[in-house]
Amino acid sequence: MIQNTQIKCSIEDMHQVQLEILKEFKRICDLNNIKYYLACGSCLGAIRDHGFIPWDHDADVFVYANDIKKLLNVREQFDERYFLQGKETDPEFNYSIYRLRDSYTTCIEKCDVNLDINHGFCIDIYPLYYAPTNRVSLQLNIIFSYIYRICIAGRVPLNHGKFLKLCSKIILTLYRGKKRQKKILSCYNHLMKYQNTDKVLTYFGLDVTPTSAILYEKSWFDVPSKILFEGVKFSGPTNPDAYLKMKYGKYMELPPVEDRTPKFDELEYADVQNGYKQFKGVYYKQ
Repeated sequence: MIQNTQIKCSIEDMHQVQLEILKEFKRICDLNNIKYYLACGSCLGAIRDHGFIPWDHDADVFVYANDIKKLLNVREQFDERYFLQGKETDPEFNYSIYRLRDSYTTCIEKCDVNLDINHGFCIDIYPLYYAPTNRVSLQLNIIFSYIYRICIAGRVPLNHGKFLKLCSKIILTLYRGKKRQKKILSCYNHLMKYQNTDKVLTYFGLDVTPTSAILYEKSWFDVPSKILFEGVKFSGPTNPDAYLKMKYGKYMELPPVEDRTPKFDELEYADVQNGYKQFKGVYYKQ
């Protein structure tokens, strides 16, 4: 047991819950011919560690942005304990990614304690977009992606520097109420404008800065490869090696020992035995 009164489970327990979520996600995607790809640390873990990175409590997949609506349309096919979370299905969820949650568990992040949302353990689902075909259009889309995420979040992002903090305040002041909803739709349409180009990208995390983005070859995310993850075959990038080299560099090298520790300081409360609803008003917003 982890020595933290608010973490009621081991990282191995967390991994087991997330593996079951991944298996359910795979089942529904396979049933409905929706392409998905193990991504980020999950893809790295599959190739280097044959499963979860031992100190990582996240699980990540890519789904083409065009297929997100299809995934939303079949969400009732998930087992009753699983909930497909997005701005369309959970009113206070203020992220531009999607998550598949296990409602019979609890994983409350400190940054989300003021949100009355589903707080079950989850996997992150990142939309994969086609990239614009020239530098100017790419820069415009990067700007639109930031406006899109800030308007959805409705709050100034943390730990992103003074410039972005100032820009976020201006954006949230300029766009309120119905005007903000129109801006969200307008930005989304800009992000979806390009289709079937030679490059793809995600507008999230370390893949994007205010002035640049990592562009992946579309051919790396075509017909999914089958990669073994915790003894189960999941879909991965067509070319996992090329993807991981671009994202992580020498990805087979382990990080320094001091960096091989779980980031439990990001969590307010975690429990694989009890559903999140019983902790409303205790560990998250009443």
